[in-house]
Amino acid sequence: MYSRTYKLLVSLPPILWVSLFLLVPYLLMFLHSFWTVRDGVILHQWNFSNYALLFKNPLYIEVLFRTARIAASVTLLSLLLGYPLAYFLSFHAGPRKELLYQLVIVPLWVSYLVRGYAWKTILGSDGVLNGFLQYLHLTHGPVSALLYSPFAVVLMLTHIYTPFVFLPIYASLEHIPRPLIEASQDLGASPRKTFFRVILPLSLPGLLAGATFAFVLSLGDFLAPLLVGGPSGTMIANLVQSLFGAAYDWPLGAAISVFILIITLAMLSLAQRVEKRWSLRMSATSANSMKRSPLLGIYAVLVFAFIYLPIVVLVVYSFNRDGVGGFPPRHFTFDWYRQLFADSAIWDSVLNSLIVAAGAVALSLTLGFLAALALDRADFPGKTYFRRLVLLPLILPGIITGLSLLLFAVRIQLDLSLVTIFLGHGTALISVATTEIFAGLQKTDRRQEEASLDLGATPWRTFWLVTLPNLKLSLIAAALLIFTLSMDEIAVTFFLYGREYTLPLEIWGRLRRGITPEINAISTLILLVSIILITVWYRLRTRSDRQ
Repeated sequence: MYSRTYKLLVSLPPILWVSLFLLVPYLLMFLHSFWTVRDGVILHQWNFSNYALLFKNPLYIEVLFRTARIAASVTLLSLLLGYPLAYFLSFHAGPRKELLYQLVIVPLWVSYLVRGYAWKTILGSDGVLNGFLQYLHLTHGPVSALLYSPFAVVLMLTHIYTPFVFLPIYASLEHIPRPLIEASQDLGASPRKTFFRVILPLSLPGLLAGATFAFVLSLGDFLAPLLVGGPSGTMIANLVQSLFGAAYDWPLGAAISVFILIITLAMLSLAQRVEKRWSLRMSATSANSMKRSPLLGIYAVLVFAFIYLPIVVLVVYSFNRDGVGGFPPRHFTFDWYRQLFADSAIWDSVLNSLIVAAGAVALSLTLGFLAALALDRADFPGKTYFRRLVLLPLILPGIITGLSLLLFAVRIQLDLSLVTIFLGHGTALISVATTEIFAGLQKTDRRQEEASLDLGATPWRTFWLVTLPNLKLSLIAAALLIFTLSMDEIAVTFFLYGREYTLPLEIWGRLRRGITPEINAISTLILLVSIILITVWYRLRTRSDRQ
């Protein structure tokens, strides 16, 4: 159906780009891990000393075990929050299921920094929680142990990654055939036995996928410890960031990054193998035979409260005249917004972010579109590996992609600037565009294209008049999602910026200097824009699914 020239033109550009800006940077990082630094100069002397140091230095071992504990704690807590919530929505939400589902995914795309900053305002010595405890006379002074501790890191990461855990579990629960549950109950099994014998085993692929995401993303997180962790909350990714910064030991930092990458890939591979053993393709019906549980409903409400508490606090205190913290908030004011609109540095960074995001949309959408067409319609050697490489930035911790692109930029002597940020965003977000558009291609009716070709239209005319219009909603949805993610992105940006700041970097710089209500105001506006864009994206994707 598709000519050889067509397949070549859709396959070659994304293959070349991904090879140059993903595969080569990852290989560079791997090579750096075998080199060494002497007198501030990186020497290409091949050795394993960096890997040996990682497992011999007591500091690195201590941080490594702490990281594993934090990642495991986040994974467990996210499962304890995400699974019951997914279960409630799937079996007990009824006609409210769609609304509640949207309420879960909206915080997923709210700025990472915004949510991290919100927890900082809640847990601080002068924060909302301490103010609330003193207001109730439960404490006589601030509890300093809440912030800058492993507890704060676990709490923040659990809040951020619970929606990540929820999504695959919910998808697995939705695909459990309700007749199986009805059959179990008809045979006399109690609800408890039905859950452990039918529902839990069939939902294990989703549970495993959610746990893997939470553990892998927590393992490579370096921003949460910097925001709320303090020295006692330092994680392995913070060592990498320090080694690529003031310590200037890039080979050792590369070795630790490769170690994180190996653990990540091993976890993903193990999860995929286990999931294949448990996966069972079945179609769900709309029947709802499970008895309602009041306690489960109350638990779901508490999980929603946990997810939305930082967001609500952030918005409320952006209108508080007395600033951030304390309880209760008093004296409604718009002063912080007036200061915000008069702050030229903030708006310069907003303009930079808009420029980068617009460029990222153009680059990611173009290459992601071609990559999706190549994966859907072309056969070429290494297609499986190409698909995995394209999707890798979507799964890997951002620090891995950011550092590998930094090494590549230095290698080709490209000065760090908005251009490098644009290249980083555009390359990393190709995975998002590919996923969205590939899903759209799977739903298109191929017979329309075949009819167009049979009527004498050329492949290119068919593409412009049939294929492209059918993918319109998928393309718009992908563009909105890429734009939103680029505006918020900081993990990759952190290693690629020069003298000009994007909005997340500007906010990050101010957070390092202290908490101000002006940050609450800009965070509230970011939250509002994110919710609007993601709501539009979700509605477009829903319309595309129905078509």
